[in-house]
Amino acid sequence: MDRDLNLIRAMRKLRPMSPTAIKGEQPINWLEIFALLAIQLGFSYLVVDQIGLFFGNKSHTTSFMDLSSIEIVSAILLAPFIEEVCFRSFLSGKAKHAWGLPLMLFVATLAFKHLGIIFLLFAFLIIVTVTVLLTKKRTQVFLLRKHYNKTFFFTCVIFALCHLGVIDDNVNPVAGFFLILMAFIPISLIFGYIRIKYGLMYSIITHSLNNIAVLSLNLLIY
Repeated sequence: MDRDLNLIRAMRKLRPMSPTAIKGEQPINWLEIFALLAIQLGFSYLVVDQIGLFFGNKSHTTSFMDLSSIEIVSAILLAPFIEEVCFRSFLSGKAKHAWGLPLMLFVATLAFKHLGIIFLLFAFLIIVTVTVLLTKKRTQVFLLRKHYNKTFFFTCVIFALCHLGVIDDNVNPVAGFFLILMAFIPISLIFGYIRIKYGLMYSIITHSLNNIAVLSLNLLIY
């Protein structure tokens, strides 16, 4: 009984990285969202893309003209929805959304299934272990409250690494690794921030707007 009471007190005292991280119900500020996207796009085109071109990567030049109708729908509707649900649903900090963490690990495993059966078995073991542990309040407190910042950044790194496949095959693997981190961690931080502050629906919308902007600007620039 005393242990349960102490756990309840700990959950009340601990807070995620933002006071709005639990509910995500602040009034939407579109100016802030567009400003963040503009900064991110500027960094992407002026810094990341130029470094990528130096190492021979041209995958970032894809535009609407290079995609089929189905691929366009996927890029601006399906991908934002699926990725935000899988990678940022649990950033609400609520125990009822904890299922999103093993879901994220499962999606990440699929992204690296080419690493072989041993990797898949090891990843499956981790996913099962995390799923079981998340049924315990102590684990929920540890990951979603006490170490919320670390969980948040871990999510950004996993999100970035899941996009390694977009790097051209001719690019040096080490250079490609750092290019992916440079390209996707900043935008993942933005999506996560918006998910925390305004809710999952707005992070999905922002993700979609970002993809539309990238495909449109690529059509003009490249």
